[in-house]
Amino acid sequence: MMKSNVCPISIETTNGNAARATGLLVAFAGTANHRTGAAVLQITQNSSIEKGDFMEALEAITTRCSIRKFTGEPLTEVQWDKVLRAGFAAPSAHNLRPWHFIGVTDNELLENIADAHPHAKMAPVAGGAILVCGDRNIQEEEGFLVEDCSAAIQNMLIAVNGLGLGAVWCGVYPVEDLIAAMTELFGLPEHVVPIGLVVLGNKAGSRKPFDKYDPSRIHVNGWSGSIPL
Repeated sequence: MMKSNVCPISIETTNGNAARATGLLVAFAGTANHRTGAAVLQITQNSSIEKGDFMEALEAITTRCSIRKFTGEPLTEVQWDKVLRAGFAAPSAHNLRPWHFIGVTDNELLENIADAHPHAKMAPVAGGAILVCGDRNIQEEEGFLVEDCSAAIQNMLIAVNGLGLGAVWCGVYPVEDLIAAMTELFGLPEHVVPIGLVVLGNKAGSRKPFDKYDPSRIHVNGWSGSIPL
């Protein structure tokens, strides 16, 4: 497998100022600024979401389903921005936000992901991927680290659906072979562990979601209690 050169992302606002979230590293593989070597993602100064940009929140949650077939059309910068912002908006233990997001747009790297991960064979024909990693230097409790990164992944999946795109969560942690493969492929430092991979893009066709609500899994005021509340 080939190692990629992953560079820190410089988030440029419309007024020309560069910004970086304190204590957080976002990386973008395959889209580097030719002068600085830093990946650049253009975002607007006002990040507020206008009405109509997203479907209604509960609809976006309940209609989300895993999408594995894509058109191959690349995502726009606005789409990348909104999906990443959704990840950053996730809750985390003690608000430590121990995540790092590696965005992947490079075709060869997407091919390498497909070779390394048996359930990510669709990556080369998707619009891109995001490897969500946890930083043990920020969150020392492994359980919290995984929970926090998983919350970020779920936020991204819901945002993807709300934008009319498709995505699938390909698990990495705790499978040692997958952790080792992603660590080598992306050149991750020792204190950073890959948690999960989100493959996303424009959907090829549609998939009808099904209702997953199961009242038999609801317990009220103890294990023996049942609905209604």
